[in-house]
Amino acid sequence: MHRSYDHAATLADMSAQGLDIWCWCNGCYYHAVLSTDLLIARLGRDQGVPGVADHAYCGNCGSRDVETRPNWPAVGVVTQHSPNKHAAPPC
Repeated sequence: MHRSYDHAATLADMSAQGLDIWCWCNGCYYHAVLSTDLLIARLGRDQGVPGVADHAYCGNCGSRDVETRPNWPAVGVVTQHSPNKHAAPPC
């Protein structure tokens, strides 16, 4: 699935703010923080943050149904990013 956003923050924006990228799997609820510097090296500075998901997969289950956002401090885990019939597993 290709994501298109007119005003999405870019990896360059995240680098300038010292933020990495948070990735969430809609299949198994696994999440990880991805290095912005590594992503810039692979995808370029102009890559939009939501579009990083087009190049990502879950390191736990292998699903490509993932979402990405800036790794804002103090936000923590946010579940149910998109409609999903499965409830998040207990912590």
